[in-house]
Amino acid sequence: MYSQAEHDKAIFYFDVFRDMCCDIDIQEDADCLVLGNEEEKCSYKLSDVNKVFPQVKTLYIGPNVMDIVIRNAMFPNVKKVISDNPMFASGNMLVKHHVLLNAFYQTDDAVIDLKDVFLIKAFAFNGCRAKKFINTADIKVCSEKAFADSALLKDNPQPIITAGSILVKIAEDADEIKIPEYITMVMPDIRFRNIRKLCLPDLTHPVTTTVRMDDAPPVIAFKNSCELHDFCMTFKTCKEFEIIGDGAYKSVDGIIYSADMSILVKCPAGREGKIVIPDGVVEIAPGAFSNSCIQEVVFPDSLRKLGMSAFSFCKRLERVDFGRGLKEIGDYDNNNCFRGCSKITSLDIPEQVTFISPFAFQKCQQLKTLILHEGIECIEDSAFADSKIETVEFPASLKCIGTYAFLDTSQVVLNSIPAGLVSSISYNNVINTCTTKHYTELIFKSDDFHAFLPKSISWNPFEEYDSNPGKVKDTALCRLANEPSYEYDTAFAEYRYNKNQKIKEYLKKNSKEIIQWLIDLSDEKRLIYFLQSGLVDKNDVGQIVDEILNSNLENKSVIAAYALNGQKTEQKEENIAFAL
Repeated sequence: MYSQAEHDKAIFYFDVFRDMCCDIDIQEDADCLVLGNEEEKCSYKLSDVNKVFPQVKTLYIGPNVMDIVIRNAMFPNVKKVISDNPMFASGNMLVKHHVLLNAFYQTDDAVIDLKDVFLIKAFAFNGCRAKKFINTADIKVCSEKAFADSALLKDNPQPIITAGSILVKIAEDADEIKIPEYITMVMPDIRFRNIRKLCLPDLTHPVTTTVRMDDAPPVIAFKNSCELHDFCMTFKTCKEFEIIGDGAYKSVDGIIYSADMSILVKCPAGREGKIVIPDGVVEIAPGAFSNSCIQEVVFPDSLRKLGMSAFSFCKRLERVDFGRGLKEIGDYDNNNCFRGCSKITSLDIPEQVTFISPFAFQKCQQLKTLILHEGIECIEDSAFADSKIETVEFPASLKCIGTYAFLDTSQVVLNSIPAGLVSSISYNNVINTCTTKHYTELIFKSDDFHAFLPKSISWNPFEEYDSNPGKVKDTALCRLANEPSYEYDTAFAEYRYNKNQKIKEYLKKNSKEIIQWLIDLSDEKRLIYFLQSGLVDKNDVGQIVDEILNSNLENKSVIAAYALNGQKTEQKEENIAFAL
């Protein structure tokens, strides 16, 4: 229900609370509309009112007006705004708190002065006839569709349309667009992806903060004198950089190098396929290929240094040829070199490499095969953590390994015992969330001795064994586990291989707990194997059968039969691991 008020040749229709005007009628002889003549503060929300009042030439805004939302088409001939309200400015446009709300239609030869305007709202120039704009440099934000249906855009064939220093529109099917140096603001609804090349004055230009990450053209060109800003370097759809003129950099095959070609500075994020880095390059800069789409990279023999995160999160990278010159894969200040390269499945680290930096290959989640050659000396913290390495052989030259370097590795073959071995493959007092076995198998190649180390061990043994790695050559490491499931799993693996009598006694002693653990996991296959192993005390069989029959196991009757028959015959063991 509406209430109405009439004054100054106009009728205003208010909502039930009388604080918002929703409709209006104006007499034909009224050339000035007075807003805010009411006693209470109110707003005028008239954008949905499809009425036109061509007779109105002036808007007066009184002190009680809180907000005005109107269409230019409602008042096509307004040329003046008079304000007695501190929120609104007087002039030839409707401006509130430095925000341009309505430019109105103006005349063909009108000059739009945007001094003291910081933001332009959507449809502010809708239907506006003016084509000349001044004092636009202070504009910080320009809403999408601010110039929709304006004379500036109608029938304008130019590849670039500007309103002063505001880039309003480009020909989105153009082959090449050159951005003028005087541009200070770019409309957010401009799309660059369909053009072939975008030429920028430099990479600090405002257009770089406006182009969406997934909307860059295939080629971005810029002057050589500018700095290389990381923001522009990460455009996901850019496949080629082109540097204009001489200076500190040069572009070869769309990739940026130092002028002397000694440093590879940046590869476009959208670059795909195989990259062969030319001979003579000695350094790959930090982040040079980070988040790019390449599938394969070949290093030159001249390469000596990899920068921080040089290839991090290259999610399509599958193959790396390290060449014959690189001796260190990163360093303490330049790590994370290949972190998050989730499609790498195998790596062959060449024999000249002596050092692998922290986190170098962390989160390479499909990495299953790793070959290390004699010559490697140090592998730092978490270098291969969060991977799926099945088996790795440590050469005799390997002297030290950092914490958590091989956390998720299933089997380690040792030619010697490097410092830090225990902390490289086990957590200290933390429950590992890995989906593989609860232990790592250690194979001492010199005498074919096998040990089994839990993946999570308590703090004191962790320090003790890490400082004296020779102690891992033991057949009872299961006792170091800090959680029963790790202890059970490791003990049974140890017994299967070494047939240690003490371990057998331990398994028999804890058979009820182990069986209950397997029942809780609903792991029927491994439960059957344990029942067939002869490790169940005959005095416990009745209770175990009852627990099986009262469980939610799918084949509990069959499994109960195995429990009964397991005492009569011990089946041939299979290679089944107790892992979650």
